[in-house]
Amino acid sequence: MTNGILLRYCKRLLLSSFFILMPFFLAAADDTQVLATVNDAPITLEQVNAAAQKYIPQTYYHRQVSDEKIKEFRDKALNDVIDEELEYQEAKRAGIKIAKSDIKANIDMTRKEYVSKKAFELALQKAGLTIEILEAKVERALLINKIYEKEIVSKVNAVITEGYILDYYKKNVTKFKEPEKIRIRHILIAPDASKGDAGWPEAKKEADDILKQIKSGADFGDLAWKYSKDDYRIKGGDIGFIHRGRLLPEIEDAAFGLKVGEVSMPIKSEYGYHIVKLEEKKKEVQIEFNEVTDKIKTELEKKLTNDMKDNWLKGLREKAKIEIISSKN
Repeated sequence: MTNGILLRYCKRLLLSSFFILMPFFLAAADDTQVLATVNDAPITLEQVNAAAQKYIPQTYYHRQVSDEKIKEFRDKALNDVIDEELEYQEAKRAGIKIAKSDIKANIDMTRKEYVSKKAFELALQKAGLTIEILEAKVERALLINKIYEKEIVSKVNAVITEGYILDYYKKNVTKFKEPEKIRIRHILIAPDASKGDAGWPEAKKEADDILKQIKSGADFGDLAWKYSKDDYRIKGGDIGFIHRGRLLPEIEDAAFGLKVGEVSMPIKSEYGYHIVKLEEKKKEVQIEFNEVTDKIKTELEKKLTNDMKDNWLKGLREKAKIEIISSKN
């Protein structure tokens, strides 16, 4: 997982370094301008512009962007870069070291994403990077990953055990249920809109006539195909399995009150008259623990990771000397 993250980081590094030349960032007079300091380490406009790329929707790339939006992107990015600098400094303080072989391995992975060595060198040149600068940036990324693994990932893994997941399941067992479901067929007879209110009695009469045919033994699916005014007519009116909350309340109440094989009376809604047949019914089912273990684990890991990271960064910020010099231009 870590290698994949770093590979994406290195690729993003090259791309973001190039994209800071986009027109709506050219207004900045000097990309070495210092916007903030973190324990006296400078945060430059270049770093913030590069970090801002993830906040800029593709739709903005070829049109004018307001000064207000640019400031919004930069303010978010500035906070990100400050957090990254705090993480980097914490990794250095913790005495974490990165082997040159690990730096080389990650750069080699990035190089393989290009069709040739020349294409890779050209990308570096366009990004204004040398291999030495790239090595330093990759080392920085690896240091941040290492401290993140130490302070967050390892602690999350220690907490999220199978016993922890099972305990969560037991305390929230009602969350893990397949709700009652029904499978219905449906016919919609819509009034002729061109006739206004006069179209409704005609629609009701047609729905009553269709219901008589059903009660006389006509096939519901054939009638749905012939008369229904909704998209499910091509499936013989078969909507499939649904649970509560998927239908209009008036139709849902009637449908869930039917017995299997029963057909409803015409039900009026704002769309017309509906005839519903209940084909199947499935009772509410408790989902077994082993069926949702992975889902619960993913949810708990995400929440705990976010909480731990927020608390960790909050602690780093409280101990740090952070000065915002400017977040404009």
